[in-house]
Amino acid sequence: MKIKTNRLIIVILVAAGSAMLGLAGCAGLGSSNTESLLSAAGFRAATPQTPQQKQIYATLPAYKVHRATVNGKTFYVFKDAKNGVVYV
Repeated sequence: MKIKTNRLIIVILVAAGSAMLGLAGCAGLGSSNTESLLSAAGFRAATPQTPQQKQIYATLPAYKVHRATVNGKTFYVFKDAKNGVVYV
């Protein structure tokens, strides 16, 4: 009976350790991955220069793709608040 209990404890510990490693690997996906994915999708980084651009930048939701229509043209933008840039 004691041998079965020890095996069960070892199996549980190995399963818990594997789950922790798997979740830690997912947490490693950071902003550099987001930047490379946006660049691969055709987005270009731009820094707001004019007061009007800075005002628009301030109203954008951070870290979300936002759709905007200007003069009948649709644009998709992603605000990177940490780096102070917007991907268009």
